[in-house]
Amino acid sequence: MGTFTGKTAMVTGASSGIGRAVALRLAEAGAHVFVTGRRPEALASTVQAVAGTGGAATAMAADLRDPGAVEGLVDQALAETGRLDVMVNNAAVSFRGPLADGDPAAWREMLEVNVLALAVGSQAAVRAMRACGAEGHIVNISSSATRLPAPGFYGATKTAVNAITAS
Repeated sequence: MGTFTGKTAMVTGASSGIGRAVALRLAEAGAHVFVTGRRPEALASTVQAVAGTGGAATAMAADLRDPGAVEGLVDQALAETGRLDVMVNNAAVSFRGPLADGDPAAWREMLEVNVLALAVGSQAAVRAMRACGAEGHIVNISSSATRLPAPGFYGATKTAVNAITAS
């Protein structure tokens, strides 16, 4: 039995990269993993990879820019398994470049995905964890961009992630 046998985890941005790797590790450790992202085909691939390890995963495509969608994902995981033990806020978008050349629409998207969705997801996860009596863990993925001399707007959103995590 794995460390997370009988536990439920949610990983945002799990269709590729870090999120997919985290979902696979949690599944290998025994968790039922709810994987979220914007691309249903890529999420299906993650679910297949989890199944290949003998784990269980459920794909839930959503646009995390919608706070109601984020809350709904957490509610669905809780409704389907009766619990939520781990929330990994990994989803992020990045439009890098100097502020002087930036696009306010891109900045808004970064704020909505990188900061607001993470805050709403954390809040919903805490509520779900309390409702089911889980001792829960929330993991927020930041970036080394926060330590760059000129982190740009992406780095600013990840600095906000650090501040939210600390609070």
